[in-house]
Amino acid sequence: MLELQVGIALQSIKLGEPNKAEAAVEKLIADYNDHPNLAKGLFQIGENYYERANWYEHREEQAKWKEYLEHAIAIWAVILYELPVGGYTEQSCYFTGYSYQLMGEYDSAIDYYQQVVANWPAGKQACEAQYRVALCYHELRMNGAMELKEAIAKKHEAVNKVVRGYPDCIWVGQAMGLVGGRENFKLSEEGEAK
Repeated sequence: MLELQVGIALQSIKLGEPNKAEAAVEKLIADYNDHPNLAKGLFQIGENYYERANWYEHREEQAKWKEYLEHAIAIWAVILYELPVGGYTEQSCYFTGYSYQLMGEYDSAIDYYQQVVANWPAGKQACEAQYRVALCYHELRMNGAMELKEAIAKKHEAVNKVVRGYPDCIWVGQAMGLVGGRENFKLSEEGEAK
């Protein structure tokens, strides 16, 4: 049964046994490749890896934290690249971006967030993904990984997309804060940030 195999993987993650969890995932994919609930089961496994990563982060075990985030990303990659597009594809793409952002891999995070916005512009994660694009450009500027002028222009462009594309979104205020607030952020008629 699919649920049993998912349960084995979840229990292995909880016990801190990623090798057993990986074996359970491999068996799950091999035995239930055409099952309609495979993406749901895999997403649950990815979530559990992510939650376990947070558990390690709170204990300041950075190597384990990163290892478990990477396991989560690998699980979500199966949903993204090996299964048909379905109900868990958008979430897998968003959380992959979020995990990369947490690890400071901002270019990868931006790629996944932009996929969310492009492929699911009316989806439940789109506005936050667009805000996080702006946030990643802010981080790239702050850590010197991107030239100042380019980072500011890209951040403003991303904030503009939040404000114009999702004016009622709860992330608009946060996005505006990245550019100094509404009084410092003007939009031209063409939608360009000034």
